[in-house]
Amino acid sequence: MKKLVIPLLLASMCVLSGCTEKATQSDFKDRVLSESIEEKDYSIQVDSELKGDCYICGDNENSLMPYFRKSGMIGLVCLNTMDISNLDTRAYSDDGTEVLENGTMGIMTSGHGDGECMFHISGMPGRGIFEASVTYDDGSGLDFDKAKQFLCQKCLDKVCEMYKEEMEWSDGNGRLPEVFIVDFATNELYAIGNHRVGFWIRDFWIRVDYKENEEEIMAIYAPEGKME
Repeated sequence: MKKLVIPLLLASMCVLSGCTEKATQSDFKDRVLSESIEEKDYSIQVDSELKGDCYICGDNENSLMPYFRKSGMIGLVCLNTMDISNLDTRAYSDDGTEVLENGTMGIMTSGHGDGECMFHISGMPGRGIFEASVTYDDGSGLDFDKAKQFLCQKCLDKVCEMYKEEMEWSDGNGRLPEVFIVDFATNELYAIGNHRVGFWIRDFWIRVDYKENEEEIMAIYAPEGKME
């Protein structure tokens, strides 16, 4: 009888040991899966340190926004330096009237200091086609310590939300460029991070092609219909 009891005890111990091992492995897999699907929060809060009117939605005397609003066009803005350029290469008077009908191609280049980006803008306004190339310095990116000196809290909150979208899209490995598209008619900012390739801004179709340290932007004015 004793000889029979011992094998039964050994068998029971093996079964229990196997169950414990399986349970441990299952718990480990569940924990790893739970950690892998846990969403990271990339929200950030930056407080504005602006003194005076906002450089984007306000009438700050040091900003070109009040002047460009008269054109009703779209443009580029570097939030690190608040340099603003119009994608429209035509010339306008102070009241927003086009100075000279221009059906030819216009070209404009602007640099924004050491370590900052450069705009190269060209286009055929008569055909409603505008192109821009933005070149970045190595390691450049949006500097919130600089941007908060230019933006009101409302505009800064929108930029923080766009930063969150870019980080979520890239799983935290992305980079939000310091250059944004700005709509002079609505004062809205549009990020051109890697999560956006083609999108509409009112009657403008925007296409962004990404290269190393460079972004090529095409804007097509198509007020009567939407492109496929």
